[in-house]
Amino acid sequence: MLYLILTVLFSTLLIVIIHTFEKSGVNTFRGIIINYLVCALTGFVVMPNKPIILEMIHWEGLPYCIGLGCMFFFVFIMVGKTVKTMGITTASVAQKISFAIPVIGAIILYNQSINIFKIIGILLAISSVLLISFQKEKSEEKIQIKHNFYLPIIVFLGGGFCDLTFNYIQQNFYLEAYKHGINIIIFFCAFLAGCIVMLFSKNYQFTIKDIKGGILLGIPNYFSLFFLLLTLEKSKIPSSSLFPLINLGVVTISAILGYFIFKESFPIKKIIGLLLAICSILIIRFWG
Repeated sequence: MLYLILTVLFSTLLIVIIHTFEKSGVNTFRGIIINYLVCALTGFVVMPNKPIILEMIHWEGLPYCIGLGCMFFFVFIMVGKTVKTMGITTASVAQKISFAIPVIGAIILYNQSINIFKIIGILLAISSVLLISFQKEKSEEKIQIKHNFYLPIIVFLGGGFCDLTFNYIQQNFYLEAYKHGINIIIFFCAFLAGCIVMLFSKNYQFTIKDIKGGILLGIPNYFSLFFLLLTLEKSKIPSSSLFPLINLGVVTISAILGYFIFKESFPIKKIIGLLLAICSILIIRFWG
């Protein structure tokens, strides 16, 4: 349970930090790239047996980690495009309900149990995320939704695929000695993918603020993935229940922090969503 709580707390901290980027003058694109490098370096620093990285060249799970790292950055790019063309609400909803993919995958691939309570809990979870995330956006320009309908679909599938792949690595290739190495490879590959995109887009004029923002984001980002891996390994709760719990925990705490720290509005829909989230967590945890 401790690793589950730490996963939720560090994941929530990421949202808070990214939320402050714009006000702090940090370019989100460049800050994210620096963040991935800091993640990889953080993992290398805390890794007790550093030479073991060389052994992982022959590890069967290496291709999956490389692919997952590239997917991390690709999903980020798609989220950015979705926000720009369809609004932050659509992007947020697409991201948060993507946990349905690893849940379904865990049930199909690993024969994890499914009962009426887990189904009710998942449905309540999706409903709560939709209610919490939905806010009316004012825009001076009308967004051409019909021309960009595929973007939130890609975000949904991409985010869900990342979680599913990470769970697949943990279930099939995980070794205790590689727990830091896995994260280092994933984040470094995400950094390399970001560098390639940056070079083609010619968006590589880093500022001191970008670097500071990337460092501030990178350290907790590493530990959010590290504790997720430990949660999947140590928890007795099946992954089909863990992903909704983690996601809902992040959504709920983020909404509360948004209200008290960032003075965001708290309409009746968001209140109902939070109540549904709590009900979902209780159902999935104790009866799912």
